[in-house]
Amino acid sequence: MRKAPFGNARLLDDDMMVDFSKVTTPNDKVSVIATLPLTRDETWSQLAVNELVMFQDGDIVRSDRPENPVYMSAEEGLEIARAVDVSV
Repeated sequence: MRKAPFGNARLLDDDMMVDFSKVTTPNDKVSVIATLPLTRDETWSQLAVNELVMFQDGDIVRSDRPENPVYMSAEEGLEIARAVDVSV
């Protein structure tokens, strides 16, 4: 989860930068759930297979990770995205 101060983020798959300070307020909290990281200059946290994270008003209110977490590779994530017809 990110919160103010917001800065720039450069997308991985496009030569585009987004200045999040122009589209957010100092009170905003932002979480993005994605199959793979979307930006190159930010820290991304990978969820484990069968991990649950619940948000309320931008805050994590519950998190449950398997005792022995297993993580997908980027290739496995892309395979799932293609199977449900998401453009990658």
